[in-house]
Amino acid sequence: MNARRTLFSDPLFWLAVCGGAMAVFCRMDTSFDFLMKALGVIALLAAWSLFLLRKNRQKDLSDRQKRLWRTAKAITFTVIAICLVILLTAEGLILSGARGTPESDVRTVIVLGAGIRGDQPSATLRSRLDAACEYLAEHPDAAVILSGGRGDDERRTEASVMQAYLLRRGVEPGRLYLEDVSRNTEENLRFSRQIMLENGLEEPVLVVSNSYHLFRAAHLARREGLSAGTLAAPVPYGWLVPPCYLREAGSLILMYLREIF
Repeated sequence: MNARRTLFSDPLFWLAVCGGAMAVFCRMDTSFDFLMKALGVIALLAAWSLFLLRKNRQKDLSDRQKRLWRTAKAITFTVIAICLVILLTAEGLILSGARGTPESDVRTVIVLGAGIRGDQPSATLRSRLDAACEYLAEHPDAAVILSGGRGDDERRTEASVMQAYLLRRGVEPGRLYLEDVSRNTEENLRFSRQIMLENGLEEPVLVVSNSYHLFRAAHLARREGLSAGTLAAPVPYGWLVPPCYLREAGSLILMYLREIF
């Protein structure tokens, strides 16, 4: 009974239980799900590492046990180092595309959707639309595809909210094409390409999104066969930068895993 009480009162036990539940039960359908699974694995590794450090301090271990725990500790920290390298590599790739690579003779602009708040764009989506407005004002011959379907918690499609916003900003309605069925970045670009083919819209294209999103968006555009540049919109609030870049790293790693496997 005392051993059980000691186990249940040990923070490492609950850290391992929570991490294991997240690692096992979280799906990999979306980047958020993948990030939660990754955090579960990190929690498990943290609990195991702290347990190894605790065992290493015991004085009554035999030489064989000490060698065993040293080997386990080396393997654990090697795995942690590999995970950190993967994360830092993903962040480096994201940062490499964060400034954008705008084309000079763009014929078609694709604005990638983001969340909406009722009938209004979220701050993230508004920053993308404002960046697109500035570009469209300087390039009056460019058409624009507004790409975004309706999320489970949204009453309208993102594309329709984006259209209303740009019309209020004075963009001519004849320049606007709506792609209103996509649910992720890959579908944004695939269905936008279909709209281009159906309406005779020409390449090259300019993909507009927030800075942290551009590397993956450009990769997916190339995968769809599009000749695409990118235009960076700022992250609307400073406190959003760390979670946005962390979540995007999860999305990027998940994208490459799906391509490999």
